[in-house]
Amino acid sequence: AEIALDKLKVDVHKERYEIYSAAKSLIEAMGTLHDLETTINPAIIRAFYVKIDEARFFFDSDIRELLDRLHQQCEKIFQARAKMKAGRMDDVQWGKWGDTLAKEEATLRELYTQMPSRFENALALQKLTKKT
Repeated sequence: AEIALDKLKVDVHKERYEIYSAAKSLIEAMGTLHDLETTINPAIIRAFYVKIDEARFFFDSDIRELLDRLHQQCEKIFQARAKMKAGRMDDVQWGKWGDTLAKEEATLRELYTQMPSRFENALALQKLTKKT
């Protein structure tokens, strides 16, 4: 029974870390969008979204809320980019969309800085060695 419990702890830790890694990789991928012509394969983004959605099975509400915000931020960035790409640079609204895009990207960077401390307890190795 102890061996089975230890294996379960290791398996859960592995799944949690994969979700954390997917969230970080998603943010890093979003950071590669340097100009309006740069694109990301939608299948890659979708794979990150699917993995991050698995958090509902492995994390408490604090981390799930952070990951939901991450998903929403990415979608806001995609929307702002699409509006700018469809618009014209000489349009007043185009500059407003650019400001919105910059704000949304800053929020995404802030979420990235919060991740280590928000995941720390859930990913701490003592979770694997602590007897329950």
